[in-house]
Amino acid sequence: MAEPALEPEALQRLVSQSEFDTATTVIWPQIGLGPDSPIYNVWFRQSFGLTPVDSYNCFFLQLKNGPCGVLAAVQGFLICELLWPSDGSAAVDPSQATIAQCNASLCRAWTSVLCRAAGDNPVALMMPNGATGAMHPAQLLAEGLTLHTLQSREAVLDTVTAALEHVSGHGGLVLLLYSLVLTRGADSVRAEFSGTTSLIDVDGFCDQCLVNMLLTGIARYGVDDDTWADWEGMTQVGFLTAQEEYQINPKFLNPAYPVWVLHGGGHYTVVFSSHAEILSIIPPIATSVKAMDTSPDDNGGPGSASVGATAPQLAIAATPANVGAGSAPSTAVAAADGDDDDDDELAAALRLSMETHTAQVNLNQPAAAPSARADAMDRAPDSNNSPPKRPRSNSAGANGPGAVDFAAMTYDEQMALAVQQSLDDALIASTAPTAAETQVESTGDPELDRVLQESMKTFQQEAGGDNHPSFGIAYRVTHCNGLNLARPSIRVQTFDLYPVGGMHSAQHVDEAVEEANRARRIRRILGKKTVTDATGAQVVLYNVVCMADGSMEKGGKPPPGEKWRCRDCHLQNPPVWQAFNDPEQEICRQCFVAVEQCGYCHWLPKSLIPQADMRQFEREQASDILLALRRRWRQAEIDTHDQPAPLLSG
Repeated sequence: MAEPALEPEALQRLVSQSEFDTATTVIWPQIGLGPDSPIYNVWFRQSFGLTPVDSYNCFFLQLKNGPCGVLAAVQGFLICELLWPSDGSAAVDPSQATIAQCNASLCRAWTSVLCRAAGDNPVALMMPNGATGAMHPAQLLAEGLTLHTLQSREAVLDTVTAALEHVSGHGGLVLLLYSLVLTRGADSVRAEFSGTTSLIDVDGFCDQCLVNMLLTGIARYGVDDDTWADWEGMTQVGFLTAQEEYQINPKFLNPAYPVWVLHGGGHYTVVFSSHAEILSIIPPIATSVKAMDTSPDDNGGPGSASVGATAPQLAIAATPANVGAGSAPSTAVAAADGDDDDDDELAAALRLSMETHTAQVNLNQPAAAPSARADAMDRAPDSNNSPPKRPRSNSAGANGPGAVDFAAMTYDEQMALAVQQSLDDALIASTAPTAAETQVESTGDPELDRVLQESMKTFQQEAGGDNHPSFGIAYRVTHCNGLNLARPSIRVQTFDLYPVGGMHSAQHVDEAVEEANRARRIRRILGKKTVTDATGAQVVLYNVVCMADGSMEKGGKPPPGEKWRCRDCHLQNPPVWQAFNDPEQEICRQCFVAVEQCGYCHWLPKSLIPQADMRQFEREQASDILLALRRRWRQAEIDTHDQPAPLLSG
């Protein structure tokens, strides 16, 4: 489609006082904000300048608290443009990208953000007329501002690239905010963030509605289903939070690319993986599958599945090879109906799965058909509400004559088939699969086939009670925290994410040892500490409370010189934490029973604790970043290679 002819004077003009003032009231808080406010200082001084750290050249260094949401969102788009360039150029590993390649990706990231906000309208790009040293809005306007009205993505990219000095330099964040509001329209933005007064709050922090505007083009406040129920778009960069009280719409959990903005409560960071097949992993749905390691129940009855010891979830991508061509939408919807008590939980899990199933990322061609997806991926839904689609494999016919043509299906039809496939994959039997059941059909992508086959192998070994070592599928993930108060540089940490099977699937199970461990009848793990043993080595010990009939409960006294916790008091629900007694005490200060009768809690190394109990404890002690990742992969574990888990705060 040819671009509309524009008169030269329509391409650019000076920004008027009225439109600048209107945008200012939408962006900045209007209470107690004078010209010398430190809020202005923080935002005007912040730039999108690249800061080399370790082997990376692509990260932003955050100078002060406040702009983290904007930095994280643009950082996410920049990573997408390195790994899956929208201009058809070759993909670049972020750890090997040059400054020039990162700057080019930054310009494409700006373009993507602005085009999403524009929808079917032109992009309004605001740039200063010359070098700027402005430290508050009035100074910025006084120096002279030009508004570029741009009708195509190519024109936006060319103009942004020509203005790279302003884009990446002093005040670059502020220029992006004004361009977003002028593009979207101040009245539209104000209507979208109903309930909020400005994109930046009174403390100078980035509001969630501003993060959402950067990710979707729309300045709505929440990330829940109700807020985004009528939105037919797809996020290019996703969103995860460690705070369980926030419900997340599946569109944020399942973006087009494996890049997410993470929210840690008061700060925004970025996590990404170059393994696009990680998006094809089905989020877990509750099943009746029991884990291998079982323990007697609290009443001494037969063994039952321990809390938290669930079988690994199977990773299957919803490609035409996996989705049955004969599955009618009506059948799929009917299959989703179950016990009324489980409807809400199952429906939420299915919504999560459906988005994952609607498309497949082709790893071998990360930049497949860039020209075809440029408009769809980088603009909000058009006037016909056509949803942007996740990039798919362009190997037509690779899945045989019976393949389903997803491109020819409606959104609802795709969702219905996804429900059916999700149920088929998740509601699995508790017995070991047969040889025929372990065959994974080819997806047409060798790398994805390998991942699926390994996942099936892991599931077969664990679900079947096979004690041979099996390995979960690990994906290398990188986390960037632009603000780290511990040192004046960006915190970049690479670690492994195990969303299938988990790290613990790689552990060999010695049944004789496990039987002895289960005989201790551990009720719960209370805490842990690190001590130095006789050889000088650091050893981690866990404080456990056992049932009264456990193998260690023989009526003795605790080790001399150590404070002790009363067993019977800590078996109560909730535990009586005050039952913590001094070494010389022989009677519990809470229940007034002698230690020989009430018992005491033990300090044990990990090797003496059943694996199921250790897994449950480790899940309860999960770091914030793992809690956030589990919003997408609920059984995930991470391996940080003996380093502290990445922080979601400064």
